Amino acid sequence: MPKSAARADFCTPELRDRLIEECPREDLRFILYCGFHAGMRKKEIIEAVGEWFDLRAGLLHLRKHAGIGFKDGDERTVPLTQEFLGWLKNTPPGRGYVLAPYKAERGRSVYRYDFERFYSDYMRAQGCEWVTPHIMRHTFASLLASAGVSIFKIATWLGDEVRVVERHYAKLMPKDSEIERAFGLPGGAPRLPPRTRGATRPGTHRSRKA
Repeated sequence: MPKSAARADFCTPELRDRLIEECPREDLRFILYCGFHAGMRKKEIIEAVGEWFDLRAGLLHLRKHAGIGFKDGDERTVPLTQEFLGWLKNTPPGRGYVLAPYKAERGRSVYRYDFERFYSDYMRAQGCEWVTPHIMRHTFASLLASAGVSIFKIATWLGDEVRVVERHYAKLMPKDSEIERAFGLPGGAPRLPPRTRGATRPGTHRSRKA
């Protein structure tokens, strides 16, 4: 398979979808959905428990438990995309750890369990070595920002401060209807451009001295 052109920031929707669709194992598919569709950090994915996933309401509630706190101390709720929700209904997470439920001992490692090896092997096979768990999270935020989703919502779903998200993602929003409300006239009538010095109005003429 030819290598995909690497981006230093985020995946395109097409690449994101291909990486999920061609995934050969269900635990890896869960990892990809958590990163690409919910913006979860690597440790959050590893520490995810079935109780976080409310399939009836279509919500993901990231809550503290014995194995994890949260950056800035913030728990959060993220709406599940229809695609992720549909997959979860076909592959219910159950209770306890979703990934490697048998491995609860932490030892001295940063993570109680690490999916790095098979994750990296898959990305290498796809020609996408640059797609790290952080890039998945960045893709989630970048594509939302590019679609015009509010920075406040993105920050809430990421569990980051608004000013941090604004610094990284506000530049990605290509248009904003606020500018039309700010510059337009009541009723939506367009403003005429300002007259330049020496210009004449349509249907008039300037007199000349004899």
